[in-house]
Amino acid sequence: MLLHEVFHLYPIPIIKEKKYLLNIETADSKILEFFLKSFELGYLSPPYESDANYYTDPRTHIDGKTPIYSFDLKLIFFKFLNVPTGENEKKVKKNNEILSKNVVSVLKDGKSQYPKLAHRFQMQQKCSTCQEYGINSEDLGKTIELLEER
Repeated sequence: MLLHEVFHLYPIPIIKEKKYLLNIETADSKILEFFLKSFELGYLSPPYESDANYYTDPRTHIDGKTPIYSFDLKLIFFKFLNVPTGENEKKVKKNNEILSKNVVSVLKDGKSQYPKLAHRFQMQQKCSTCQEYGINSEDLGKTIELLEER
């Protein structure tokens, strides 16, 4: 029985000298859509950025050049909030970390973890500091909801 399909995402825009593929194993189209939106909205960094340490060592595509990366779910980190510099930096980073960990638990353990994520997201939506740094963006809400729909 096939539990997972393998998808290769080809991020756009394509930068010739930074071309890569992302390997995502899932049988769930909403998970795939979640990852696409996360890249599109900048919640995940591409593998060539210095803060993107959550990719496995790449293997090479059949073309002999293009690296194919996978995610290490133990290390993956989503940047949902715009982290400022200054007095709120630590608080926003911590809230971002907590929300990211809740998302990872849904990705790893399935839909049963979604209520915990939804609760955390609702709590952060009430936080004035989180509001100031983007927690109530319509895009973020729709992206998180993709994990409920799966």
